[in-house]
Amino acid sequence: MKGLLILHDKRFLEVYQEASDIYGLLHARFIFTSKGSAIMRERYLQGKFGHCPRIYCEKQNVIPIGLCEDLKTARIKVFCPRCEEVYMPKKKCADIDGAYFGKSFPQFLLMTYPDLHPKFQLLPDTQIQVDFEPTLFGFKIAGKQGSKMKKIEQQQQYNHIITQSNIQQIEQNIIKQEQKQYQIQKQQQKEQQDQQSHQQQQSDQNKEKSHKKKNKKKHKQ
Repeated sequence: MKGLLILHDKRFLEVYQEASDIYGLLHARFIFTSKGSAIMRERYLQGKFGHCPRIYCEKQNVIPIGLCEDLKTARIKVFCPRCEEVYMPKKKCADIDGAYFGKSFPQFLLMTYPDLHPKFQLLPDTQIQVDFEPTLFGFKIAGKQGSKMKKIEQQQQYNHIITQSNIQQIEQNIIKQEQKQYQIQKQQQKEQQDQQSHQQQQSDQNKEKSHKKKNKKKHKQ
């Protein structure tokens, strides 16, 4: 009965969640240490984090990853080092906060232990088959490229190139406009200076004329 009362206490649940978050953030730091990464390496080799759901990855072991470093933003996902894609984990790990692992952990683990990467575990003269290509009796089918992921990547690369070229054009247009504005301002300043100097000359000439007239009047008198 006391246990039920404690669980229903909102304050207790808040403290419990905060304690879990603190432990999770400590865990996120620990797995980047030599001891922590060695433990995670063993768990990865044992397949504790599950396998890639993609058929062509042939049950490749996966690594936990968080898509955001902030707490309570995204739940844990798994990263496959063979196809280099991110997937939903199995149900028993789905409720863990992604910040307990972070975005950098899979790459850190593979860089710390290069032998974990699938390309180092293949036999000589073999390659990882990543993209599915549809064939009919061994022949490729016209107009069929296979894996949609490959099409998406190609489209993204194409869009990135177009975006970059558009950005460069926009930047060049902005620079040209700024140069034109600068030249117009410079021309306007020059015209103003010329006008002021012309006005000054006219005023000086008028003063001289008036001064000469005054002198003539004095001489006549």
